[in-house]
Amino acid sequence: MPQYNRACYKPLKNMAALTALLDFAKYRPPQLRTFGVHIHDSMDGNPAFPTPPISMASLAGQVDTFGALIAEAMDGSRKVISERDRQGAALKSMLKLLAGYVQLVAESETTFVSSGFKLASTTRKQPPPRNEGIRKIVFGDVSGTFKLKAVDVPGASSYQLRFAVRQIDRSPLGDEWTVKQFSDTRKFLLITGLKPGTFYILQVRALIGEEFTDWSDSITQMCK
Repeated sequence: MPQYNRACYKPLKNMAALTALLDFAKYRPPQLRTFGVHIHDSMDGNPAFPTPPISMASLAGQVDTFGALIAEAMDGSRKVISERDRQGAALKSMLKLLAGYVQLVAESETTFVSSGFKLASTTRKQPPPRNEGIRKIVFGDVSGTFKLKAVDVPGASSYQLRFAVRQIDRSPLGDEWTVKQFSDTRKFLLITGLKPGTFYILQVRALIGEEFTDWSDSITQMCK
């Protein structure tokens, strides 16, 4: 299969990297064939992509071969199904090569999507917080520790965490709470000195100006 020299294609400076979504690699045969047709129709004669590593004629031929085998495999012949899958893999390889080429030469998102390929998302979805004050709690690297991240509160200058052993029959008394002050919600706060196998309740509040918010709802977590 034709290859291309990455050094020949230089993306514009100061432009964020554009990455193609390669979900077509998991498409079922009919969907893969349809996607191959879509890429051919989008890139054939597209002035933004004048020198693709795979000619559009070669891509069209592979799509036709694959499509014919999809129809032929309807009778359940194992030999034909095997050949269909082999030609499908070849089509995927062509599409991946074209996707890599598009990533290197596209000058904008608009140009990129004109190729027919979809842009992969560059943003990571953040999991929802555990409650209004605590975003995440995980076990620490050693026994007897937690690591906690708080929810960032606009206008807050600092935060307080309090935790105590969970009592079965009553809420913790004032002197049973341990309070820790912190200010950075981007990093995990390390909580140490805990007893493995014990359940703890944890709450967070924020300092805005000269007043604290109410304590968040309690979260119960067992220490390991």
